[in-house]
Amino acid sequence: MSGACPELGFRVELALAIGLSERTIGELWRDFRRDVIDARGLACERHVKGEHWSMVIRSQASQAMDTDRDALRDWAGGRGEIASLQVDPIVDLTAVHESP
Repeated sequence: MSGACPELGFRVELALAIGLSERTIGELWRDFRRDVIDARGLACERHVKGEHWSMVIRSQASQAMDTDRDALRDWAGGRGEIASLQVDPIVDLTAVHESP
């Protein structure tokens, strides 16, 4: 019997610049959803704590790839609202969720 197919994805840690307005933050999120998530057929689970966004990115149809990570980095590089960005390597998210 074979195991479940891996669900490949990656974690992102993003810190916003201090002092952004709620409107600017909302626009950043809308742009991110449109330009990265929706444009690439991805899904995003986001947790927000102050200026910090922690996200798990996965593909809706297949597997997230390094090109998705690169696209996210390229998009974020042109955004002054983002103070720092960490994009983790691709991992099997099912293994991450199953571990104790």
